[in-house]
Amino acid sequence: MIIANAHDALRFENSAFLPLKRIRGQVSHIPASETESLNTVICGNAYVSPALNGQFHIGATFNLDTDTSELRAEDHQRNIEQISELVPELAEQQQWSQLDSNDLKGRVGFRCTSPDYLPLIGPLPNREQFLTQYARLRKDATSRFYTAGSYQPGLYLNTGHGSKGLVSCPLASELLASQICNETLPIERVFVDALNPCRFLIRDLIRNKI
Repeated sequence: MIIANAHDALRFENSAFLPLKRIRGQVSHIPASETESLNTVICGNAYVSPALNGQFHIGATFNLDTDTSELRAEDHQRNIEQISELVPELAEQQQWSQLDSNDLKGRVGFRCTSPDYLPLIGPLPNREQFLTQYARLRKDATSRFYTAGSYQPGLYLNTGHGSKGLVSCPLASELLASQICNETLPIERVFVDALNPCRFLIRDLIRNKI
């Protein structure tokens, strides 16, 4: 079984210890006066996609200060400002500076991220057994261990992709498939270890936080 439900992985008892967090993002839908003026997606500090049904879709904010799912005018304004810096000619043509952000529609979503902003991909550790096995790390961070940690049998994790999921999820799926089927890994071991969900348990033990 693979837990792949973003932040809601915390709803399961076995994965409730994971340090996942949500980052709010708001996308703005703005009217397109000339729908043929853009024929490709443009990405930078912001993004805009070609007009669909008479609207451009621009975004997206990174809000660490709130969990609200309600649309906010200030975030619409932030999106307009960022996209206007990215494509000033399009912004001028579409007269985005004259839009009233209070009248705009959009959508709010939440990215699932980790403290180091890397995904969590791999077998899910058995937290209690892990803490017992690696307890020496609390006193000696250089301790060496020659046996593998304890993991939940048949339970894997694929979450924390943040805003890069379209890029990272295909490789994550291939990595999980290779682990489950005991096949050659598609990436180097150092990267597999960097994505292992147990890394936060190890770090917290070394820092004597748990």
